[in-house]
Amino acid sequence: MKYIIKIALIILISAQTIAQKAIFEATLKYSITVRKTDNAKDPKPLQSATYNLFVKGDLSRSDFNSGAGTETTIYNTKTEKGIILKEYSAQKLMINLNKEDWLNQNQLFRNLKFNFETDQKNINGVMCKKANASLENGESLIVYYDPSFKLNNNEYSIALPNIPGLPIQFQRGMSGMTFEYTLSNINYEMVATNTFDYPKSGYRILTYKEAQNLKKGEK
Repeated sequence: MKYIIKIALIILISAQTIAQKAIFEATLKYSITVRKTDNAKDPKPLQSATYNLFVKGDLSRSDFNSGAGTETTIYNTKTEKGIILKEYSAQKLMINLNKEDWLNQNQLFRNLKFNFETDQKNINGVMCKKANASLENGESLIVYYDPSFKLNNNEYSIALPNIPGLPIQFQRGMSGMTFEYTLSNINYEMVATNTFDYPKSGYRILTYKEAQNLKKGEK
Protein backbone atom coordinates (compact mmCIF):
# COMPACT_ATOMS: atom_id res chain seq x y z
CA MET A 1 0.00 0.00 0.00
CA LYS A 2 2.81 2.46 0.92
CA TYR A 3 4.50 1.66 -2.39
CA ILE A 4 1.29 2.39 -4.32
CA ILE A 5 0.83 5.72 -2.49
CA LYS A 6 4.45 6.67 -3.21
CA ILE A 7 4.01 5.93 -6.93
CA ALA A 8 0.78 7.96 -6.97
CA LEU A 9 2.55 10.95 -5.39
CA ILE A 10 5.37 10.77 -7.94
CA ILE A 11 2.86 10.72 -10.80
CA LEU A 12 0.98 13.68 -9.29
CA ILE A 13 4.14 15.76 -8.82
CA SER A 14 5.32 14.89 -12.35
CA ALA A 15 1.95 15.91 -13.80
CA GLN A 16 2.11 19.27 -12.02
CA THR A 17 5.68 19.84 -13.25
CA ILE A 18 4.73 19.02 -16.85
CA ALA A 19 1.65 21.23 -16.67
CA GLN A 20 3.72 24.28 -15.72
CA LYS A 21 5.35 25.83 -18.79
CA ALA A 22 8.82 27.36 -18.48
CA ILE A 23 9.47 30.66 -20.26
CA PHE A 24 13.03 30.75 -21.63
CA GLU A 25 12.74 33.81 -23.89
CA ALA A 26 10.23 36.66 -23.82
CA THR A 27 9.57 40.35 -23.33
CA LEU A 28 7.30 41.24 -20.41
CA LYS A 29 5.82 44.70 -19.96
CA TYR A 30 4.50 45.92 -16.62
CA SER A 31 2.61 49.12 -15.91
CA ILE A 32 3.21 50.77 -12.52
CA THR A 33 0.71 52.50 -10.26
CA VAL A 34 2.07 54.61 -7.39
CA ARG A 35 0.07 55.51 -4.30
CA LYS A 36 1.30 57.59 -1.37
CA THR A 37 0.54 58.38 2.24
CA ASP A 38 0.03 61.97 3.44
CA ASN A 39 3.66 62.30 4.57
CA ALA A 40 5.30 60.83 1.48
CA LYS A 41 6.98 62.76 -1.31
CA ASP A 42 4.95 63.76 -4.35
CA PRO A 43 4.82 60.64 -6.59
CA LYS A 44 3.86 62.63 -9.70
CA PRO A 45 7.24 62.05 -11.46
CA LEU A 46 6.68 58.31 -10.98
CA GLN A 47 3.15 58.21 -12.37
CA SER A 48 2.84 56.37 -15.69
CA ALA A 49 6.11 54.57 -14.98
CA THR A 50 6.79 51.27 -16.74
CA TYR A 51 8.92 48.22 -16.04
CA ASN A 52 9.99 46.13 -19.03
CA LEU A 53 11.73 42.78 -18.60
CA PHE A 54 13.66 40.93 -21.33
CA VAL A 55 14.82 37.34 -20.77
CA LYS A 56 16.85 35.15 -23.10
CA GLY A 57 18.42 32.04 -21.56
CA ASP A 58 21.03 33.19 -19.03
CA LEU A 59 20.56 36.85 -19.98
CA SER A 60 18.12 39.31 -18.45
CA ARG A 61 17.51 43.02 -18.81
CA SER A 62 15.02 45.21 -16.97
CA ASP A 63 14.14 48.81 -17.84
CA PHE A 64 12.46 51.09 -15.33
CA ASN A 65 11.19 54.26 -17.02
CA SER A 66 9.53 57.23 -15.31
CA GLY A 67 9.28 60.98 -15.51
CA ALA A 68 12.20 61.18 -13.07
CA GLY A 69 14.56 59.20 -15.29
CA THR A 70 15.48 55.69 -16.41
CA GLU A 71 17.26 52.76 -14.83
CA THR A 72 18.41 49.68 -16.74
CA THR A 73 19.80 46.50 -15.21
CA ILE A 74 21.54 43.83 -17.30
CA TYR A 75 22.84 40.56 -15.87
CA ASN A 76 24.34 37.34 -17.21
CA THR A 77 23.93 34.40 -14.82
CA LYS A 78 26.53 32.37 -16.74
CA THR A 79 29.37 34.90 -16.48
CA GLU A 80 27.99 36.25 -13.17
CA LYS A 81 28.52 39.82 -14.34
CA GLY A 82 26.22 42.73 -15.03
CA ILE A 83 25.67 46.49 -14.98
CA ILE A 84 23.18 49.08 -13.81
CA LEU A 85 22.67 52.14 -16.02
CA LYS A 86 21.15 55.18 -14.32
CA GLU A 87 20.05 58.32 -16.14
CA TYR A 88 18.58 61.00 -13.90
CA SER A 89 18.70 64.69 -14.89
CA ALA A 90 22.05 65.21 -16.60
CA GLN A 91 23.78 62.40 -14.71
CA LYS A 92 24.56 59.12 -16.49
CA LEU A 93 26.11 56.33 -14.44
CA MET A 94 27.25 52.81 -15.31
CA ILE A 95 27.68 50.59 -12.26
CA ASN A 96 29.59 47.34 -12.74
CA LEU A 97 28.36 44.27 -10.86
CA ASN A 98 29.90 40.93 -9.94
CA LYS A 99 27.99 38.05 -8.36
CA GLU A 100 28.45 39.35 -4.81
CA ASP A 101 27.27 42.81 -5.86
CA TRP A 102 24.26 41.27 -7.59
CA LEU A 103 23.23 39.36 -4.49
CA ASN A 104 23.64 42.50 -2.35
CA GLN A 105 21.66 44.55 -4.85
CA ASN A 106 18.73 42.12 -4.73
CA GLN A 107 19.01 40.81 -1.16
CA LEU A 108 15.70 42.40 -0.16
CA PHE A 109 13.83 39.88 -2.33
CA ARG A 110 16.00 36.82 -1.71
CA ASN A 111 15.03 33.93 0.56
CA LEU A 112 11.61 35.39 1.27
CA LYS A 113 9.19 33.16 3.13
CA PHE A 114 5.82 33.56 1.47
CA ASN A 115 2.43 32.82 2.92
CA PHE A 116 0.34 31.26 0.17
CA GLU A 117 -3.33 32.17 0.48
CA THR A 118 -6.50 30.67 -0.95
CA ASP A 119 -7.58 34.04 -2.37
CA GLN A 120 -7.65 34.35 -6.16
CA LYS A 121 -7.88 37.40 -8.37
CA ASN A 122 -8.66 37.88 -12.06
CA ILE A 123 -6.06 40.22 -13.54
CA ASN A 124 -6.39 41.07 -17.23
CA GLY A 125 -8.17 37.78 -17.85
CA VAL A 126 -5.69 35.65 -15.89
CA MET A 127 -6.86 33.88 -12.71
CA CYS A 128 -4.05 34.40 -10.22
CA LYS A 129 -3.16 32.95 -6.84
CA LYS A 130 -2.02 35.19 -3.97
CA ALA A 131 1.12 35.14 -1.82
CA ASN A 132 2.54 37.64 0.66
CA ALA A 133 5.78 38.11 2.56
CA SER A 134 7.42 40.55 4.96
CA LEU A 135 10.62 42.26 3.77
CA GLU A 136 13.66 42.86 5.96
CA ASN A 137 12.95 46.60 5.96
CA GLY A 138 9.55 46.02 7.57
CA GLU A 139 7.55 46.58 4.39
CA SER A 140 5.23 43.97 2.91
CA LEU A 141 5.21 42.35 -0.52
CA ILE A 142 2.02 41.01 -2.09
CA VAL A 143 2.23 38.90 -5.24
CA TYR A 144 -0.48 37.58 -7.55
CA TYR A 145 0.89 34.88 -9.84
CA ASP A 146 -0.13 32.53 -12.62
CA PRO A 147 0.88 28.98 -11.54
CA SER A 148 0.75 27.65 -15.11
CA PHE A 149 3.89 29.59 -16.20
CA LYS A 150 7.29 30.29 -14.69
CA LEU A 151 10.37 32.15 -15.88
CA ASN A 152 13.28 29.74 -16.30
CA ASN A 153 15.74 32.51 -15.39
CA ASN A 154 14.87 33.62 -11.86
CA GLU A 155 17.95 35.80 -11.37
CA TYR A 156 16.55 38.90 -13.05
CA SER A 157 16.16 42.21 -11.18
CA ILE A 158 13.27 42.12 -8.67
CA ALA A 159 13.29 38.33 -9.02
CA LEU A 160 10.89 36.33 -6.89
CA PRO A 161 12.41 32.83 -7.05
CA ASN A 162 10.19 31.42 -4.31
CA ILE A 163 6.98 32.20 -6.18
CA PRO A 164 5.80 28.98 -7.93
CA GLY A 165 4.59 30.76 -11.04
CA LEU A 166 4.74 33.90 -13.18
CA PRO A 167 4.23 37.18 -11.24
CA ILE A 168 1.27 38.92 -12.89
CA GLN A 169 0.93 41.65 -10.28
CA PHE A 170 3.03 42.54 -7.25
CA GLN A 171 3.00 45.45 -4.87
CA ARG A 172 5.43 46.69 -2.28
CA GLY A 173 5.69 49.65 0.04
CA MET A 174 8.69 51.97 0.00
CA SER A 175 9.26 55.40 1.60
CA GLY A 176 5.59 55.96 2.33
CA MET A 177 4.53 54.93 -1.18
CA THR A 178 3.05 51.74 -2.62
CA PHE A 179 4.29 50.56 -6.00
CA GLU A 180 1.99 48.18 -7.86
CA TYR A 181 3.39 46.41 -10.94
CA THR A 182 0.84 44.83 -13.30
CA LEU A 183 1.76 42.69 -16.29
CA SER A 184 0.12 44.22 -19.36
CA ASN A 185 1.76 42.26 -22.20
CA ILE A 186 3.98 39.26 -22.96
CA ASN A 187 5.76 38.88 -26.30
CA TYR A 188 7.21 35.41 -26.95
CA GLU A 189 9.14 36.41 -30.07
CA MET A 190 12.93 36.06 -30.05
CA VAL A 191 14.76 38.78 -28.13
CA ALA A 192 17.73 40.24 -30.05
CA THR A 193 21.07 39.44 -28.41
CA ASN A 194 22.20 43.07 -28.72
CA THR A 195 19.40 43.99 -26.28
CA PHE A 196 21.88 42.93 -23.59
CA ASP A 197 24.92 44.82 -24.95
CA TYR A 198 26.66 47.40 -22.78
CA PRO A 199 27.06 51.01 -24.00
CA LYS A 200 30.60 51.83 -25.10
CA SER A 201 30.70 55.46 -23.94
CA GLY A 202 28.76 58.38 -22.46
CA TYR A 203 28.59 57.07 -18.88
CA ARG A 204 30.57 57.66 -15.72
CA ILE A 205 31.76 54.18 -14.73
CA LEU A 206 31.63 53.14 -11.07
CA THR A 207 32.11 50.00 -9.04
CA TYR A 208 29.16 48.87 -6.94
CA LYS A 209 30.95 50.02 -3.78
CA GLU A 210 31.65 53.45 -5.27
CA ALA A 211 27.98 53.77 -6.25
CA GLN A 212 26.88 52.90 -2.71
CA ASN A 213 29.22 55.51 -1.25
CA LEU A 214 27.94 58.09 -3.75
CA LYS A 215 24.40 57.30 -2.69
CA LYS A 216 25.38 57.88 0.95
CA GLY A 217 26.98 61.21 0.04
CA GLU A 218 30.54 59.98 0.52
CA LYS A 219 33.36 60.80 -1.86
